[in-house]
Amino acid sequence: MKKLAGLFLAATLTLSMTTVAFAAPSKSTTVSDGTTKEGATVSHVITEDVQKTAGLVTDEKTGKVTLSDEQVSKVEEAIKVSTTDAESVDVKVLDVFDVQAPADYVEGNPIDITLDYEYTDGIQVLHFQDGQWVVLPTKKGADGKVVATFTKFSPTAIATVVVNSKKTEENVTPSPVVTPSDNNNTIVPSNTTTTDNNAIAPADNSKAPAATPASTAKTTDGTKNADATKKTGDVNTTVYVALLAAAAGACAIVIRRKMAK
Repeated sequence: MKKLAGLFLAATLTLSMTTVAFAAPSKSTTVSDGTTKEGATVSHVITEDVQKTAGLVTDEKTGKVTLSDEQVSKVEEAIKVSTTDAESVDVKVLDVFDVQAPADYVEGNPIDITLDYEYTDGIQVLHFQDGQWVVLPTKKGADGKVVATFTKFSPTAIATVVVNSKKTEENVTPSPVVTPSDNNNTIVPSNTTTTDNNAIAPADNSKAPAATPASTAKTTDGTKNADATKKTGDVNTTVYVALLAAAAGACAIVIRRKMAK
């Protein structure tokens, strides 16, 4: 009995420790066949005549019907022409199918059809009409599905569209060189050659000494200048005394002569 209980316990522990891994479901790249919520019919059955008219071929690798390389190139060129600044366009077809209008559809009226396909950035719905493939207005529905606006019904494709914009180089304009000025005289940098007569050249202190303002000029020897001024005054006084003495002597001579007569 104890042995049976031990075996049962061991089996229970083994089962509790065992983990079963399930692979995550892969995202479908195919629109589901059937009836949409708007009443349109989706089917991957496309007759050979329609395939030929629409330029469809069978992919040898996947076995799925897709657009021929020629038709893809035409779609890319049409998108490039209608898109501003498009350098190139890459279109990758994911799925091709046929869509038929709802029973109550009024021909010519635009109608939104919800396709059973998860919307992602770059997803576009292509439609064959008037002899060529065109891009239909495509958006994300409330449920995250792809919604396209139809006005006609025939072969349809889901594709990713990548538009590569043109690479534009910014024209860089050099900033203007601003030369400082002082009273209309241009200050020329040391590495600039100019013929302007008004140019202010750097001063060379080694060739000419700076001028000293008159208001601040000083005599080299103040004492000598004072003495020179004093001597000049003395000479002038002596001359005046000598003249007076000479005049007095002349007067005395004249008086004596008159008295002698």
